[in-house]
Amino acid sequence: MSSQDKIKAFLKERDAISISSIEKESGLPATLLSKFLKGNRPLNTSHLKKIIPILEKYGYEGVQDGCKIIAVVNHKGGVSKTTSTQNIGACLANFGYSVLLVDLDSQANLTENCGIEAEGNLFDKSGSTPVNIRENLDIIPCDLFLHDKENELRQDLDQWYKVKKRLDPLRVNYDFILIDTAPNLLYFTTNAMVAADEILIPTQAQKNSAGGIGRIMEYLDQINEQLTQNKRIMGIAITQYSALQKAQEIVEENIQDSLGDLVFDQVIPLNSAVQQANLLNQDIFEYQPKSKAAQAYQKLTKEILRRY
Repeated sequence: MSSQDKIKAFLKERDAISISSIEKESGLPATLLSKFLKGNRPLNTSHLKKIIPILEKYGYEGVQDGCKIIAVVNHKGGVSKTTSTQNIGACLANFGYSVLLVDLDSQANLTENCGIEAEGNLFDKSGSTPVNIRENLDIIPCDLFLHDKENELRQDLDQWYKVKKRLDPLRVNYDFILIDTAPNLLYFTTNAMVAADEILIPTQAQKNSAGGIGRIMEYLDQINEQLTQNKRIMGIAITQYSALQKAQEIVEENIQDSLGDLVFDQVIPLNSAVQQANLLNQDIFEYQPKSKAAQAYQKLTKEILRRY
């Protein structure tokens, strides 16, 4: 159970505690906790740091959750992996969370989509410092030379922990770190999966795309076994979905039947606003915050927070 769930359960069990008094003592905005208890707004790390010491006076026992690192993975291309990383990160930032995006694909699409000039990568001194995109949202960019680093990094015994060692010191600064990976299951993607707490898999409701999910799950099992890890899949997000295409409806039902609760309820619709936002190097919330895609990504992000 996350700190969010623990605090919500604690407050609901203790009706005698005045919500407004807790807000005042914690220095939180008025009505924030009421919205939180109704599920309309999450608490970010800043809120948690303020409220937990106050709640402890009333008997609350719980340790604040730290930063969550999520690797967005699919070895199939064209499944909205980069787009989902960008828009989920942007939505979390809009909710008040501190978010770091990490571009770990030498194609540097995430870097470009965020309107950032590529100058180095995670393993360069010039590129390993986070660059601010806007409030609550930073990025570690990537460039075409990331691929050249592989041979050098592979020489060390800790070759599978290179990304983890770079990102772990940054955890104290962020609520979420989202890693966009290349469309493969090779060196840097494996590193991202080792660095991550959980894996998010975007997929289209198409036979070839959905068929690759099993391969990712098998590969994650190998990582857990051979590298003594305990990584898990946070969820599978269906993207570019059109209810008008019967074949997609059939594949989506098959995915739901075979993978059950792993599949997020919210699907991301096929929406031209997403492509238009990419062309302008904007996230969907900057470009068209009231579009169907923006609404869908917001609901998906709330689902992710419920699983957090």
